[in-house]
Amino acid sequence: MPASDALAMQAQLRQELDGSVYERFMAEMVPSMQRCDVGNPIIPASWDTERVMRDLRLWTEAARTYYVGPDMMRLAVGAMEQLPEDAVVRKESPMSPQGFLWLPSPLRIIDLRGKLLAVNAVLWSVFGGGVVVWLMADKYDPLNAAWAEGKGWDKQASAVLPRLTPWHMVTIRFGEPLPRTLQMRGQRPIPPEVEVTVTQDGDSVTWMIADDGMTADDLHPEYRPATEALFLTVVWRLMRQTIVELRPERPDKRSRRLAEKHLRGDRHVTVIELRSREYHGHGERTWVLDHRILVDGYYRRQWYGSGDERWWDYIYIHPHLRGPDDTPLVVTDKIRALVR
Repeated sequence: MPASDALAMQAQLRQELDGSVYERFMAEMVPSMQRCDVGNPIIPASWDTERVMRDLRLWTEAARTYYVGPDMMRLAVGAMEQLPEDAVVRKESPMSPQGFLWLPSPLRIIDLRGKLLAVNAVLWSVFGGGVVVWLMADKYDPLNAAWAEGKGWDKQASAVLPRLTPWHMVTIRFGEPLPRTLQMRGQRPIPPEVEVTVTQDGDSVTWMIADDGMTADDLHPEYRPATEALFLTVVWRLMRQTIVELRPERPDKRSRRLAEKHLRGDRHVTVIELRSREYHGHGERTWVLDHRILVDGYYRRQWYGSGDERWWDYIYIHPHLRGPDDTPLVVTDKIRALVR
């Protein structure tokens, strides 16, 4: 049951944050995120481990719970590539001051060295003129097990990692350009339906991605908007549009008990799904959701408010999805290898 999964993982995260495993892990993680080889420090030098842990506890406890349906995940990944470069996050953008976003179809991110990580949860909090975002990786996801070994952690060390490991933090400032990271020029989001396989040969880990491949020119590094910032920006925008349905769902008894013990207030989960509509041959044409062939969508400027409070933002025009439900999704059969 989607709602139960999301709420149970949020409650488990809050429980783990009080344990010694998380304390030990963050005591090493925080200093390493303050010493960056490239770009600015991820965590400000003034933030010590105790402060970071306190913030994580408070934000997790207070966060509203969201579950991203698989169809919504496909749309969000496709919309990331179309987002205009001058798009910004505004103070009205986040759907709640704190949020915990559970991704059953994870966001898969490739770093500059070709290592691949599955982001299974996102925790955010509005803070100091922007939003602080933590990306969480489920250590039981097969992609993350390979990533942990690629980081040089042996199996014994991996066994004592917290279930939801905080992998990265990013700060998105209201009204400012999205934060940028050094990426491969050809790097792009991996749609949920694209298969990723992992092979290991001794100490070497290889991720094989079924897609259109990359040229030599694609491997050159360049600064581009951070994938995690793009993703959350797109999700917030889509959540405010009529093509998306926000449905509250009551979790099962076990998850409710966990939430009552570790989280604040009465709990439900907001399920984020696409709203399916059919075209009947007259009036404005709507779309049929079947996810067999994806025709790219695009963004359009939309004005909000009135008078001195009038402002514009981009809204996403839904792509066309074509093909009968009983036919397979068409993807290319070329293979790209990313090797540690």
